[in-house]
Amino acid sequence: KMKKLWCPRSHAVLTHVGKPMIRGIDAVCTSFHNAFRGASIDSVEVKDERVVALSSQIGVVTCTMEIKGGNYDAKSSWVTTNVFNYDEREQRWLLVEHHSSPVLFPAVPPKVEQE
Repeated sequence: KMKKLWCPRSHAVLTHVGKPMIRGIDAVCTSFHNAFRGASIDSVEVKDERVVALSSQIGVVTCTMEIKGGNYDAKSSWVTTNVFNYDEREQRWLLVEHHSSPVLFPAVPPKVEQE
């Protein structure tokens, strides 16, 4: 199923936390499989989706993922950037790059103005 989301003719790129860049559709799918293998994930909720750049062939989308499950009903937030390419042959948008990072400091203090 994962391969259906990705552009097969591109050099698929994936960045998972703490790992070097992963290239190629087979390596990308293996990394996702390994990331979720044995994980006790109850749900993944996508929030705050935003198209931050769009042309006729390239789209960049950011979002926040709320992942729930695991030991002690854990919850974690991740910020994600996905890059899509419009495939003329397939007549649909396909993923070419995915980058995610955990939110370690969820509240950013407001900027304090100097008087």
